[in-house]
Amino acid sequence: MKKLLTFLLLSALAFFGCNQESDITSPEGNTTIKEANWLVSLSSNGLGIETIHTSSKLIDGDKGGNVNFKGDFPGGPFDKIHVDSKLVIHSGSFTGSMEISTNIDDVNLLTTFGPSYVFNQPLEYTLLLQGLDLNGVNPENVKFVYQAADGSIHECESDGVDVDLNKGKVKVNKAIIPHFSRYGFVN
Repeated sequence: MKKLLTFLLLSALAFFGCNQESDITSPEGNTTIKEANWLVSLSSNGLGIETIHTSSKLIDGDKGGNVNFKGDFPGGPFDKIHVDSKLVIHSGSFTGSMEISTNIDDVNLLTTFGPSYVFNQPLEYTLLLQGLDLNGVNPENVKFVYQAADGSIHECESDGVDVDLNKGKVKVNKAIIPHFSRYGFVN
């Protein structure tokens, strides 16, 4: 009984500790967008179950490194969606070694990183999506954002977002990633 009570208390602490937004994981100085209008929403074939595509790598925090993902998913007006992502971990971003993963779902093409962590210095993320249906998208309104635990959306600093309507292409260049969460494009 004592072990069960301890387990329940630790589970509750982990649940509430990981889900509540704090000053440590809150974005600083970013534009807040009231509601997420995710740019990409592909039809899931059949059962409505998304597939998570993962790339991971053991990174030494003192040396830094990259976690890259390239792949093609079925869908879109060009019959395939091409994804090319690169997460750059700078030397000194954290202490010790950590298995870092980039997880991209094939329905909304949102990126979730793991494990949950706040870094000593921000990471950089470049993401290219090509082959999307961008009908009705205004390139001037496309932003790369982070979704907070409370559901609010915050624009990420970056070297810019490129949109090519003819190729169905969106790309964010060197987005600043201070901590791991859910990231994607909104319109």
